[in-house]
Amino acid sequence: MDEINRGAFSGFQGNRPCTPKQTWSAIAAPSIAMTSLGILAFIFLLEIISLLQITGKPRDLLIFVAGSLLLAPICAGLQALITRTGKAAAIEETHVWITTAALSIFAILPVWVHFFSGGEPFFLRSSHLLIVTTCSAVGVAVVVHIAVRPASGVFALLRSRRLTTGAFVCALSAFLFSLFWVKLDEPFFNSITHFFWTLLEPTFGLVLAVLCAALAILAVAAFAWLEIRMRNRESGRSRAIYRGSLALSIVLTCLCYFDFSIPADALHNMTNIGPALHLRFGGVLMVDTFSQYGPGPVLVTLLGLPLGPTTIAMGNVVVQIQSLLFYSLWLICLYRMSTLKLPSLLIGFLSIGIMMAAWGLGGSNLNFAPSIMGPRYLPILLMVLAISLLRAPARHSAMTAASTMIAGLWSSEALIGALGIHLAFLGMLGLRDRAIIRVLRDGVLACLPVLAAIAALSSLTLFQAGRLPDYQTYLKFMSVYSMLSPLWSLPVNPLFLGWSSMLLAVFLAQADGWIRILDRSTKVTEVSAAALCYRFLPMALLGILMSAYFVGRSVEYVLILALLPFVALIAPGLLRTGTVLVRSGNLASLLVLTLPIVVGLWALSFTFLSLTRQGSPYSLLIQECRDYGHCSPSTLYAGFKEKIGVRPVLDQLNAKWSANYFDGSGAIRESVDATNRLAANQPTVGVFLGSVMPDPLVDTLRDNFASDMAVLYAGKWHRWPRSFGFSDELIPALVDQIVSAPIHLNEGEIVIIRRDETSFGEIEKGILRKIRAEMTLCPLPEQWKAIAVYRVAGTTGCSAH
Repeated sequence: MDEINRGAFSGFQGNRPCTPKQTWSAIAAPSIAMTSLGILAFIFLLEIISLLQITGKPRDLLIFVAGSLLLAPICAGLQALITRTGKAAAIEETHVWITTAALSIFAILPVWVHFFSGGEPFFLRSSHLLIVTTCSAVGVAVVVHIAVRPASGVFALLRSRRLTTGAFVCALSAFLFSLFWVKLDEPFFNSITHFFWTLLEPTFGLVLAVLCAALAILAVAAFAWLEIRMRNRESGRSRAIYRGSLALSIVLTCLCYFDFSIPADALHNMTNIGPALHLRFGGVLMVDTFSQYGPGPVLVTLLGLPLGPTTIAMGNVVVQIQSLLFYSLWLICLYRMSTLKLPSLLIGFLSIGIMMAAWGLGGSNLNFAPSIMGPRYLPILLMVLAISLLRAPARHSAMTAASTMIAGLWSSEALIGALGIHLAFLGMLGLRDRAIIRVLRDGVLACLPVLAAIAALSSLTLFQAGRLPDYQTYLKFMSVYSMLSPLWSLPVNPLFLGWSSMLLAVFLAQADGWIRILDRSTKVTEVSAAALCYRFLPMALLGILMSAYFVGRSVEYVLILALLPFVALIAPGLLRTGTVLVRSGNLASLLVLTLPIVVGLWALSFTFLSLTRQGSPYSLLIQECRDYGHCSPSTLYAGFKEKIGVRPVLDQLNAKWSANYFDGSGAIRESVDATNRLAANQPTVGVFLGSVMPDPLVDTLRDNFASDMAVLYAGKWHRWPRSFGFSDELIPALVDQIVSAPIHLNEGEIVIIRRDETSFGEIEKGILRKIRAEMTLCPLPEQWKAIAVYRVAGTTGCSAH
């Protein structure tokens, strides 16, 4: 087995277990020293931003970019300098204790403010004062410690590695617990404590959920024990067992996490279904057919819709398939990153459930929109997997090239992510090997698939439409959905610090890479150099990209999107730590295990309770069998077939988002009826309905897609180059392009117009204005209340109609 295949935090040399001389404090000390340095550097960063009076979204972006990308090389450089001073131990002890004190005070602060005074303003002012005090204390304490080097019993005790490590872990844990999400104005100032308080009034469902969580944690420990025993016996069947376990975990993930509720939210799913239907009826991708998510998801939707009826629900099924593929590829990455593979796969399987349960704080559905998991991040994860499959010292493969090309055809965001991860990987290897010329050569090779993707798309578009792709119009969607856009972005809640744990994991992986570049004799973790570069660093970069959604949107629970990369980074280390602690037999050391056990018990209890309860936003296999009697493949298929035929907007549904867009006016239903009766043989039709819920108090951009729903349910599409009314309206240049397109209406064609035109957007107003100016519309007898139907007059005027 080569170096990279020994995995991360390897407790084994070949098939032999680690030596009993290794202690947890000795293993953790380098990581804790680097983490302490990172926390202090982050405190300095916050203070500098405060002094510069940078506020709002620029402040959030600066903290995100600096915290996720710049702090690691800076702290690695500082650590390298500290190592060369000859007094590294004294300096590290000092800043670790200062960080421990600061974290402890931070952890106590919200409790103090909650019970004694101040509220949110006082809490924020106190935090700022603590930052200033900590910054001052660092410099003074380091100088004193280096200069004086006292030998008293107290200082000797403080230099105990076991005490320093234990105190830091306790302080960091208290900080993450206390400041996870501070809610000073509520009886339980923390969402974690609120959940534990509910345990004092147990219900049957809650007790069952806690029991299932405890059994899951015991199963992880049992799998770890079994795998260690299996390795000690050097069984020849190990490889088959591992591969079978990986395949089984993927199959169970697809079966257990497919959501049979099929949340068919029309507004979100039409962002891909609308452009896909436009392509079906003669549109040209990237010429007159656009989606803010890029051409890739549109093509996948176009290919997936024929698998069933052309409905919103079928579009959601296509989205779920992409997300399940994402989970499957992620499990493969986790499998390759871990030494103890069996418990890691179980942790990965459970983590997917935690992510689904935590979306919307247990009250929403992760699958309701096509912009969240697989359709957004699948090509980027494909690059992470492609790099993990490389054998050192390889830099490229057919799979990395294919990943870049797929990302280039998928979306600009996917291209930036996939190519960025590959270039960062090449850069780290080049710096490590001191081969700058090779970095430049490898960078050029990595970019060649991008040129191939652009050339392929351009050639196909030129062949089909005689025009090159309109990249300029597509890229304008990025300005609308950027982190600085007032339409989409929100300010970060200063009382939510749950993101800090994920930032620390990403920081530690990057810092380990940088310190090995700057000082080859030093390392932060036990990860082998090959495993770190080929597996952990790409996963850390994926974590940065997936947490960027939270930085822009800043709704607290969307941070859960980055949970899977976070778990992949920490699970191998947690299992390695647990193995060492159990072997030590030391009661004080075993107490360290209580933290991950308590966190796991809390998260899994919430997950089992949220996902399996009646009234859950999901309908997994357990609900389908228990609540609907769909316990066999035939009954499951019958229920599935019924659900993909539902018609949101037309039918009154109980789903949260679908209920918001019910066509109470009847205009869409009447339009579908008129189209089926008067234009049954026409593939396209002219429909102008404006908003689904016309309301003068509401911006019509929110739901300007009634016409799209009418032509969808009639099995047709628009007569002009419209992809999706909501997103088309966001880009003024695209509005002008659609309105200025030539209009060719034949004699006798019908045109359906809502009687109340106040909710029409700029596209429908502009097209309708041109139609009325260039041709005569003959009204048909009034058969419908909400709509008026017209036929296009011929040379003889309206007399023929």
